[in-house]
Amino acid sequence: MNDIYIVTPCYNDWEALSLLLINIDKKNAQAKQKIHMLIVNDGSIQENNFDWSKLPNISEIILIDLIRNVGHQRAISIGLAYINECCKNYAGVIVMDCDGEDDPADIFRLISKLPAKEIVFAKRRKRKEKLIFRFFYSIYKFIFKLLTGYNIQSGNFSLIPQVLLNKVVHLNEIWNHYYAGIVKSRLPIQYLDCNRTPRYASCSKMNFAALVIHGLSAVSVFNEIMFVRLIIFFIEFFIISVLILSAILISRFTFNPVAPPGWATIVAGIIVLLCVQFIALAANFAFLTLGWRNINTILPAKEYQSYILRVKKYS
Repeated sequence: MNDIYIVTPCYNDWEALSLLLINIDKKNAQAKQKIHMLIVNDGSIQENNFDWSKLPNISEIILIDLIRNVGHQRAISIGLAYINECCKNYAGVIVMDCDGEDDPADIFRLISKLPAKEIVFAKRRKRKEKLIFRFFYSIYKFIFKLLTGYNIQSGNFSLIPQVLLNKVVHLNEIWNHYYAGIVKSRLPIQYLDCNRTPRYASCSKMNFAALVIHGLSAVSVFNEIMFVRLIIFFIEFFIISVLILSAILISRFTFNPVAPPGWATIVAGIIVLLCVQFIALAANFAFLTLGWRNINTILPAKEYQSYILRVKKYS
């Protein structure tokens, strides 16, 4: 049982996808791995004219057309849920992007970890993006660490052993963010150092707004942890505010320094106003967090079929 499924979402990126398939096919000419490609067409508008028969070293290609565009994180979830229900006798599943930034050579490094009892994520060592992207990405990683207590070490590129796939597709968190959902689940994880490679063709289909939403989706997975950390921060701020207010009162009534009239009242008023705002913010976030528990979230394993328009197979 050495069959491997590779899940990759695609949205109007057929040129890059075709180059990825060709490269995987070439690499597998030596590896002789039985590879099944599962491509999730995430509501692409552009037509695909690639000749699937030109890939002799790929055992099967499964093309899943979605009814609408759902985003690449949800497209990954649908692909994984499909494999979990419809495919048998395989060793593991590789998740990767189709743009070429995940090196096809690293697929076989991930496979070499089998039989594994952990999900293996490719840990990015070097990035080839522009300086401004790396700058904002560093800020995002800092904010993510501050709010959640976790470090971002990987993206989608990973290997899921078959024995863990059923657990993964029953995580409702992966519907919003694949990596964050698995990290939160506390399923066993290990990392494999990999370099990020340049895109094959065109440019990313994600604009700045989409990248921000993608980042917020990762943070939202840890909403309960964020709530606790905000409460701790508020308590610390409240204690510091009380100490500052005490110091102001002592200074005002004990030492009576020469100072502009009303300075103590102004400073104390500002501190009290900030405390009131923090209390309102904490209460609002508490109601949102508790209310979220009563909302029926999507479970990929149960509801993925609702998003599939058709399934085509090529071998």
